Amino acid sequence: MHSTEDEKTALSTLAYIGQPGNVSESHAFVKIALGVESLLAYNADKSETLKEDDLTVRKLGAIAKHFDTLRSSGL
Repeated sequence: MHSTEDEKTALSTLAYIGQPGNVSESHAFVKIALGVESLLAYNADKSETLKEDDLTVRKLGAIAKHFDTLRSSGL
């Protein structure tokens, strides 16, 4: 897998996301929700919370980009 340093950082960072939902045979979505812990973190440090959210979205993008390789790895 040939990933960028940004992708490696995103892929190696623990991230919590919501449950996926089906839209059709070919499309799905992932819920990104704001729970009370996220709201408190955002109120305490908006910049850091938004960086964490951005990293999660970049992680999902890297997973989508390298999905076939990740799936075939058996992990």
